[in-house]
Amino acid sequence: MFIAFYITDSKNSLVYQYLLSSNSPLFTHLLARIRAVCPSLLSQDEQEDDESLRVHCSVARDLEIFKYHSVTNNLNFYCLASEASCKPDTDPYFFMEQMELLLLQYFDKDQLTVTKLINNFDRITMIFYTCIDAGEPAVGALDSNRIKRIIPIKSDLSKVINKTAHSLQRAVRHQGPGILAPLPEVQQDQIVPWRSGNLRYASDEIYVDVVETVHVIYQAHHRRRSQVQLVCGTINGHVNVKSYLSGNPTVEMQIDLAGHEIYAPTYHECVEPVVPPVGKLHFIPPDGMCRLLDYTIDLDMPHQKTGNNLVGMVSLSYHDSLGQNKDEFEIHLNISSSSTVPYVQNLAVQLELQEHCSNEDFKIKILRNTHGRFDNSVHPGRGSWIFDKQTSMGALPVLRGCVENSSGPVKVQRCALSYQLEGQLPSGIRLSALNVRSSSTLRSDSPNKLYKGVKYVCRTADFEIRSI
Repeated sequence: MFIAFYITDSKNSLVYQYLLSSNSPLFTHLLARIRAVCPSLLSQDEQEDDESLRVHCSVARDLEIFKYHSVTNNLNFYCLASEASCKPDTDPYFFMEQMELLLLQYFDKDQLTVTKLINNFDRITMIFYTCIDAGEPAVGALDSNRIKRIIPIKSDLSKVINKTAHSLQRAVRHQGPGILAPLPEVQQDQIVPWRSGNLRYASDEIYVDVVETVHVIYQAHHRRRSQVQLVCGTINGHVNVKSYLSGNPTVEMQIDLAGHEIYAPTYHECVEPVVPPVGKLHFIPPDGMCRLLDYTIDLDMPHQKTGNNLVGMVSLSYHDSLGQNKDEFEIHLNISSSSTVPYVQNLAVQLELQEHCSNEDFKIKILRNTHGRFDNSVHPGRGSWIFDKQTSMGALPVLRGCVENSSGPVKVQRCALSYQLEGQLPSGIRLSALNVRSSSTLRSDSPNKLYKGVKYVCRTADFEIRSI
């Protein structure tokens, strides 16, 4: 059973809180309890060395606190709930993730900011009130179109209240026999529950964002570090649609799967039943933003675990035990050229040497660096090769360094790669067609123009190469 919800920034400063009852604790009181019982829950997510970092813990008898960190919005969501042995621990995480997606769809934004949450405190409170019933998720309430009908976003709530009060005052002053007469019925053109009726736009627009996140772990050969083998890997993808179409059109989306087999796809309720394999989708889109499809590509296949090809457009290789004293190492990056991808964003490599180099007496010294800068000021034996915000395609960055005061050969234990790019997906999936069909609003003689757009985004979450 849910007791309270809290939203904070990355430094755990309170942004918003929703208390389901008068007995629900304030975040300031709960924060003191968390610091005393489980301080690891408040640790920064980027502290990779803290292996004891937990996402939930017990703060009192029959009380648990759950934490969900949003990488996209850089916000922390906390849920205080009572312990229940009959319910899985994943329920609070799923609800917080759905609430985050619902807020994005309601405000029609790609990212939630602290200012946005503070300025819309009243609306967010009403959204939580609508989506929670007696401490449990309200069945059928997590629909952005239904929320938009109940809680209008285009008009200030204070104006609605004032207008209603003035209307009641006029009705009292001018009482007559017809004051309580039934109002004429308003004809609704709503044919599906997730789309409002009588929608009209000056220009019809539909945009599709296909985002894939890579999770892979490779194992380097003990003699030739350039030879790697996939240990485990998945690609998690989702398709977001922003629709501003008049009337009730039908959208046909054809997807080129590039030979991949999609596992466990989940669809928005607007999508008509699909016969595997996923290739063509028909749907009446919700107005605004929605998550149309979630899918997973399993890379743990025998024909994909052999060879030396890394997933994505950036490949990494390294060599260690170099130099006369065997205390040098070298890292090579190969950024493929592409006509569809202009640059790589936020490229970085995290380097971790073997354990005996983690002593404070050992220090990594850079001998050669062609791109970016190297930062090893946090932990001995570890460092980050940080590039500019944008790195050109086709580049071949090289970094060579050594470990000072090393008593033996230097070996690289782990390399982690992180980046983001737009224009191409690591799986090769693309949209081959996006057709909008309507009987009246999108005809050739209609004055409205139709604008369509597709964007492909690739991100890395866990991209590591480990040595034996």
